[in-house]
Amino acid sequence: MARLAVIGVGRIGGEVAYLASAMGIADDLVLYDSAQDLLRAQVLDLRHTGLDMEISMDTRDISAADVCIFSAGLPRNPSIKTRADLLEANLPATGEVAALLNDFTGILITVTNPMDINNYYLCAKTGIPRERCIGFGGQLDSARFGLALQDRNISGFPFVLGEHGEHQVPVFSRLGKKVGVRQRDEILSELKGASMEVIKGKGGTVFGPALHLTQLVRMILMN
Repeated sequence: MARLAVIGVGRIGGEVAYLASAMGIADDLVLYDSAQDLLRAQVLDLRHTGLDMEISMDTRDISAADVCIFSAGLPRNPSIKTRADLLEANLPATGEVAALLNDFTGILITVTNPMDINNYYLCAKTGIPRERCIGFGGQLDSARFGLALQDRNISGFPFVLGEHGEHQVPVFSRLGKKVGVRQRDEILSELKGASMEVIKGKGGTVFGPALHLTQLVRMILMN
């Protein structure tokens, strides 16, 4: 099938590695994390599933991956108000990852926040063509937009453009009815705070990002 590399196998990275294997999307995994105890535990846990897959922890194998996911770094917590506030904390990790991608020829998906900045940085630093550097966030934001519309009985195609963060742009023009300014502002405020509500309750978002990210990997590999 395909080789999937995951750099950063914490909440989201580890879940994507599992889902991609369980859903038959990838049968060859390359996993890396600077937290070696976590890495070994995740690999062992994956092997205990009994799924038919190869797992490597050798970073040299990243270069031959079809898709590489960058999900390492510090996640948001209730004290971190916006994704942009993670730049100083996560940029060093992004720089370290760039060195692992020197010979990489596949598709890079950046998850680590602030995603847009990190994605641009990796594209510029590694020389990977921009069409092979994808920032993850739009699918998740669009799903949250769809839920907000569903709760208000508004039909139409939920689609969010722009930054994965405070400046995201939900597209109201593709909906089944006109949405007033007050309701637009209400929905936008809800979208901006959607992840923090989860973070406050359970420490981080997992299911939504992991599933949409896995679906993105599947779409790339099927193209």
